[in-house]
Amino acid sequence: MCASGAPAVGPLIRVRGRSLNAGTGLCPTESEGNRERDKAGTIAHFLDLEGDDFACVQETGVRTDECPPPLAALFEKNGHHIRVSGTNSTNAYDTVAVMVHKRWKIVKVFRMPSSSRCLAVELRQGNCTIFVASILLPTNVGRIPARTTSWAKTEIRAEARRILLEVERWSAPYPIAIVCGDLNCTLVRGLDRREDDLGGCRPDNVVLETILRPSSPFADMFRQLWPLERGWTRKEARLDYALLKAPDSIERVECTVEGGFVSDHEAVCLELLIPGKVTKVTEPWTRTTFRVHKATPGQRAAFVARVNAAITRLRDEWNSKLTVSGAKERTLE
Repeated sequence: MCASGAPAVGPLIRVRGRSLNAGTGLCPTESEGNRERDKAGTIAHFLDLEGDDFACVQETGVRTDECPPPLAALFEKNGHHIRVSGTNSTNAYDTVAVMVHKRWKIVKVFRMPSSSRCLAVELRQGNCTIFVASILLPTNVGRIPARTTSWAKTEIRAEARRILLEVERWSAPYPIAIVCGDLNCTLVRGLDRREDDLGGCRPDNVVLETILRPSSPFADMFRQLWPLERGWTRKEARLDYALLKAPDSIERVECTVEGGFVSDHEAVCLELLIPGKVTKVTEPWTRTTFRVHKATPGQRAAFVARVNAAITRLRDEWNSKLTVSGAKERTLE
């Protein structure tokens, strides 16, 4: 493992990821050029050109643990990885996926036999290993309507608790663990949601009772960096989170809420700096980075000679056309 309690020394690995709720599912059959509608293509774009290392996606619409060929092709054509979870789904949108940049190797995949709402992977690059999970808690887990039967309330909370505790158990061996997803609940009343927007619902904090309980090693990364910002991700509420378990030596560079993805949720983006040695990967293109080659004196002289010859040729052609057409003879100075 690359993380320890000691201060960061030596080379650093930048880890950037984002959590995205696909809303109405992924659309790999749309035109790849239409980034606003082709959600899967947009995520592939994030990996290819935006420098993302992984994307945790919820509500994929894929009801199988085998990725459909059109969807897989969008990522595998450039060497990236995709894992989906959907076999036990009763609803096509109770599903999740993890997309990973080719610079990382997927060492292990974690699935819950009883639920398609969570999926986790162990990623390795060089001597650095991290745990990444994508989760989707049941709708209304944080604001169970008063009209809901007591049995249904119990089932909703029980499923959410099982998912969170299982993900926490999976992540136990890893010093660095990132859990991203749509938790469908808020944590701080009046900050994560409008004070007057409870709508007769009783706020429940199953997340604070499990993975974010006081003794848990996980923390809400956005709230760590922005203790007083709202950070709403949907309809004046913060429902999407990035939970981080990492030593204090790991630098939390950023955790922001960003738009631009076609969904009813905003994306949560995070970035870390982790000490470790990486395997060199040749990238097709890096944003804001261009390679400039200086010309030698001989190359510059040859270029000037070609330009002067072209100017002379064009001047002669212009004067010749004027003479042939019978126009008043003019010369091009």
